[in-house]
Amino acid sequence: MRDCRKFIRRAAVFHTNPETFVCQRRFTLIELLIVISVISILAALLLPALNKAKLLAQRVSCLNNLKGYGMMMINYSDSYYGYIPSYYTWFQEIYSAGGGSLANPARLYRCPAYKYIPKLTDAGGWGYSNNTIPYGLNTWVGRKANFPGTNSDLFKIQEIKRPSQVIMIGDSDDDGSYGSRIDGRTYPLGNRHGLDACVVKVDGHTELLNTFTENVCMPVYGNMNYTTGATIEKSSYTGSERWSTKMFYLWGYWHSSGIDYMTR
Repeated sequence: MRDCRKFIRRAAVFHTNPETFVCQRRFTLIELLIVISVISILAALLLPALNKAKLLAQRVSCLNNLKGYGMMMINYSDSYYGYIPSYYTWFQEIYSAGGGSLANPARLYRCPAYKYIPKLTDAGGWGYSNNTIPYGLNTWVGRKANFPGTNSDLFKIQEIKRPSQVIMIGDSDDDGSYGSRIDGRTYPLGNRHGLDACVVKVDGHTELLNTFTENVCMPVYGNMNYTTGATIEKSSYTGSERWSTKMFYLWGYWHSSGIDYMTR
């Protein structure tokens, strides 16, 4: 009240109408601290929700990418009598077969959760190499052995009896070593989306798979230098292989004993 009286007297001295003179009241220190505390509490409540929304958006974008790769792979197989490309260069071959003409093809294969951003000059202008690309082709799809020696090892994807179960392409791990391939064991599904990996099946539909239950072995993930793309530590696995009928069909494994879980 005293402050207001001072303002009124001051207004009178400067010939200002006291009725129109605004009496301003400043925040006290306690009030300011209360406001800051309320803002902090709201931020603490909202940030986890925003992070969750960001992760969900990344998963949706990644699944959308894989949907596109699945369609490109199917179109490639239709053009090449049912066969698919090598797991070393699959991403380059399906792009070229589709008549791609992007100045920066690497943008087509960017997982939104992947931290490595390649230079335009890397890998002969492709950006991603078969080591640094964040998506891998299932090494069992289209071939009867992990390291095929002759064309007799190849088979057409139309021969696969359960295309809705077999993984075709999925998130690979972030260790900068053979990212272009996955097999659930030596080259596990990546864990960029928490405990989940995004995959596209042979029939073209996409799914989220748990990396601890759908990898053949318990993965021990390596890491890479996200500035240079170089490997710091390669991924490995621990424990025995957890093959089951479900896992055989999931990966389309062609067992060394001659049991065919892909086309039988």
